[in-house]
Order: sequence, then C-alpha cells, then structure tokens
Amino acid sequence: MARATTRDVSRDQSSGDVSALEQEVDALRKEVRLLQLANEELERLVVRDTLTPLYNRRHFIACLAERLNRLERYGAQSALVFVDVNGMKLINDTFGHSAGDYALLHVARMLGACVRNTDIAARVGGDEFALLLDGVSEGGAADKARQLASMIAETECRFGNHLLPLSASFGCTDLRPGDSDFAAIARADMAMYSAKRQASGGSWSPPARPPAGEKGMSDVRDNAERSRYELAVDGGLALADYHRQGDVLAITHTEVPPALQGQGIAARLIDGVVADARARGLKIRPLCSYVVTYFRRHPEAGDVLAA
Repeated sequence: MARATTRDVSRDQSSGDVSALEQEVDALRKEVRLLQLANEELERLVVRDTLTPLYNRRHFIACLAERLNRLERYGAQSALVFVDVNGMKLINDTFGHSAGDYALLHVARMLGACVRNTDIAARVGGDEFALLLDGVSEGGAADKARQLASMIAETECRFGNHLLPLSASFGCTDLRPGDSDFAAIARADMAMYSAKRQASGGSWSPPARPPAGEKGMSDVRDNAERSRYELAVDGGLALADYHRQGDVLAITHTEVPPALQGQGIAARLIDGVVADARARGLKIRPLCSYVVTYFRRHPEAGDVLAA
C-alpha cells in the first residue's frame, strides 16, 4: 500500500489553504459590491425627491448656485422656470390624497421627459416644481413653459375611473449677474403667481403711493447709519438689515425677538419697508427667506420688487 509522504500532505494542506482564500476573496467581493449598491442608493436618496423621479429641493439649490457661479465666471446663460400645479387642494379633497400624489407624479414625469440631460428638473415643494435650463434665455424659457402648460392641460390624467383636472402655472426668469439664489427664485416665483392670478381671472392693482416723504408705517424707522429698518414694539426691536445698490434695497436679514415671534411683527416690519420704498421710489431685492415668503404672500407689493 502506498504511503503518504510529507510532500503530499504539504501539497494537500496548501490546496486547502488556496481554496479557503479564494472563498474569502469571493465573499469580500460580494460584500464590496453590496456596499457599492448601498452607497449608490444613499447618493440617490440625497439628491432625489421621495415621491417623484425628479431631483429634490436641496439638489436644485446646489445646482442653481453652480449656474450662478458659472454665469459670473464665464457668462454662461441659464433660465429658471417655476411651476405650480393648479387645483391640487380640489383634487385632494375630491378624490383623496392618493389621487393627488398620482397627479404630481404624472406632472413630474412629463417635466422630466421634456428637458435635456444637461437641464435640471426638481420638485421643490408640495405641488411646486422648478426647471434649470442651460443656454436658454428668458424668452426661450417662456416658449418652453407655454409648451409644457399646453401638454399638461391636454394630456389625460386618469386615476382609476376618475379623470383628474390638471393644469399648471409657470413663471420664468433668466439668471442675471449679481443674482443670489433667493433673488432668482423670488423673481420666478412672483412671475408664476402673476400667471396663476391671470389664469384664475383674478386681478390686482398696486396700491397708490403715499405722498412724497410720507412713510406708510410711521412706527418703522430707517436707521441709515446702521443700514437697517427698525420696528420698536413692547418687548423688543424687530430688524431688517439691508444694503443699498443704487435705487435697490437688498434686504439681507430679518430678526424678531423670540418673545414676539408668531404675532405678525415681521410682516408689519416689511409692510413698513415696502411703504418707505414706494415713497422714495426705491425697489426691493429679497435676499433672505422671510422676505421672499412675504412677497409671495403679498402679491400687491410686487410693484416694488426689483427686476
């Protein structure tokens, strides 16, 4: 009978070690692949909307900042389009929130299908979307908006047995040198709300200006030495910081004491700023989130909004 030599035993042990090592390598490769897939999913979640296949607001703002930087450095033209789906409350109340989600998904798919790979389509709010169009002027963006508005209105959106009534309002602006993201968004937002009012048959007229030198809100004071408006109320001082650019007041920051928040003090403050701007023939450029929201909620103040 043949006897196993030391060399044979050694060879068998070596083969077993190699086989075990190959299995470990295969297991590690699978683990690495799983980690890669998990990272890809995390990256997708960071930039994508949770309901639609479009980008989310965070990614949109980052892309807008990048376009503004490109404009400053290279003069690269881009346009911003804001989209608001009309009648979503009616759809939700009549057909349910699942129908509302389906309607938003329907609109999102159309918007995503109608932009180029270099453009950005995002959902930036509940029923609001935004587009960044590279190399497009404001006029070109308006043409695109009209095309999309017709498509949304004319394409059937069926949820079960129900035909959902869909339409959308659009606001367009080009990105301009010196813009901040807030300024560009406020301009497109105001244009979109103007289109929405026209579509609903609503109308508004700017309030008459007070006589020259008369402030509409005597309790709001322009502290020019500190470049800020002040509203003194019981319990503290509300502030709106600004910097003057020719005939434009760029409002950069508002502050209301914590004890006074939720009492409409910030709105009173900006009411006074708007009245003062009208009296002095100035325009306002909102560079902070509250003032952007103010102009959105008070379209009658749009006559003092800087272009």
